[in-house]
Amino acid sequence: MKNKLIRGGLVLALALIGAGLAAAQSNLSSSLVYTWTANSATTTGQLGNYIILNGLVAPRPAIYTIDFTVSGTAPSACTFHAQGSSDDSNWYNVDGGSAISCTASGAEFISAAPVIYLRINLITYTAGDSTTVVTFHYVGAPSNGNATAGNLAGGALGSVPYQTALNLTGLLASPTTNGHTFFLSWKPLGSAIAPVATDGATYLASPPAIGGTAPAAGGFTKVNVSSAQSVVNCSTSGTVTYSQPEQGSSFKEVIAYAAACTGTAAYTFPTAFTVTPDVEGGSAAIESALSTSAVTLTGVATTGWVILKGY
Repeated sequence: MKNKLIRGGLVLALALIGAGLAAAQSNLSSSLVYTWTANSATTTGQLGNYIILNGLVAPRPAIYTIDFTVSGTAPSACTFHAQGSSDDSNWYNVDGGSAISCTASGAEFISAAPVIYLRINLITYTAGDSTTVVTFHYVGAPSNGNATAGNLAGGALGSVPYQTALNLTGLLASPTTNGHTFFLSWKPLGSAIAPVATDGATYLASPPAIGGTAPAAGGFTKVNVSSAQSVVNCSTSGTVTYSQPEQGSSFKEVIAYAAACTGTAAYTFPTAFTVTPDVEGGSAAIESALSTSAVTLTGVATTGWVILKGY
């Protein structure tokens, strides 16, 4: 009889322990949404139940969002980690090394972190007063692995979302300067890395340093691909068509095409060279006089190109 009572007591104790353990967990519904709530009576440690992701259609969700909304008086202290486990005993952070602040509403986006069990673990928590409530939500991607983009509240029209250093979602406000073109860029400052909207006009007018401390000064030389052509009659027969599409201070180019030219054909450059240019082209040999300001070609039924390059 005594042994029966002992065995009965053990069975009852195990049942009570099992019931206690079961109370700490919840199966996640097929909607892949779960809510935890912290209030004025909440203490640090695991918040409510942990959720069970095992048993969902494979692959297990690896992309999910933890958002948190503060209502009532804000807590004076609130930090947490989203933690995962494979045995509901050993828990590891799935949102980085630094605890996430939850004294104000926000969200964190977690990717490439499939787990069997997931919980919210409050590292610090002090309610502001009896009205303090912090509501956490788990929102998972569809279990087939294909995430569907939804609305992200809080940003003005054209805002760009990005991940902050605290693994939260930040919003870069859209530029509003009419007539300007902006591009998304990153300007790291120590460990602070956040995207910025860079005005293309400002950037090109004063380029920043590239791999050094001095500004990467530079500019663009105008290339006039529709520069005027001058057709010069050769002294006996034929023609030479001249043009100078490149007229920059650091590069100039004159192009000449002889069409059955016999005799001489001279051309004065619209913009003079600083130094006498080099002569190239299949008919370069017909150049008979050259200076920084003019050229003369002398041909014998010559057809072909003559190109002058320099600065």
